[in-house]
Amino acid sequence: MIEVRDITKEYPAPGEPLRVLRGVSFDLSEGESLVVMGPSGSGKSTLLNIIGTLDSPTSGSILFESLRLQDLAADDAAAFRNESLGFVFQDHHLLPQCTAVENVLLPCLAGGPVTSENENRAQELLDKVGLADRSNHFPSELSGGERQRVAIARSMIRRPRLLLCDEPTGNLDAKRSEKIGKLFIRLRDEENVALIVVTHNAEFGAMFDRCVTLSEGTLHD
Repeated sequence: MIEVRDITKEYPAPGEPLRVLRGVSFDLSEGESLVVMGPSGSGKSTLLNIIGTLDSPTSGSILFESLRLQDLAADDAAAFRNESLGFVFQDHHLLPQCTAVENVLLPCLAGGPVTSENENRAQELLDKVGLADRSNHFPSELSGGERQRVAIARSMIRRPRLLLCDEPTGNLDAKRSEKIGKLFIRLRDEENVALIVVTHNAEFGAMFDRCVTLSEGTLHD
């Protein structure tokens, strides 16, 4: 589904440029999950942002099926993110003034008014993440694990093909991390969504299909 080829990323710096990524390549199939591990500052989040069209590579290419992501204009990239990608971050980024179900529905607003179909999908997702009885609660009324589950439901509302997860359990304890991992796996199977997960947590990473390490700007099995 996605082909990442020889991605490099450099930042201007006095003397030599700062080389964060040095020819990263991998493939990911539909419904497959890939975990990227590595030390802080190794470029994991940079790689995720480039795949998610939030940043541009210095060189290299990314094909999403037949679509060359690095060639997309800004408006087209925004539409692609909204329609084909889901994002889950370490911080849930929920709007405090919105209920759980309203937070899940937020990505739908880019396409116009929220429909009854959108509302049904949001309730279905909250049920899948075990929060059907918390849909009208505000973030301040939810635990840390519950907030992250709302964020995961929000990431799935547009039926994305690919889910990009940046340290999704970084603020959670081991027990809650395991529950989130099992939830990702269930959603992968039920929704046929591919996953790319960045994490420091080896136990969490071991729950998924493939695990690679990003070190000194390159990927290693």
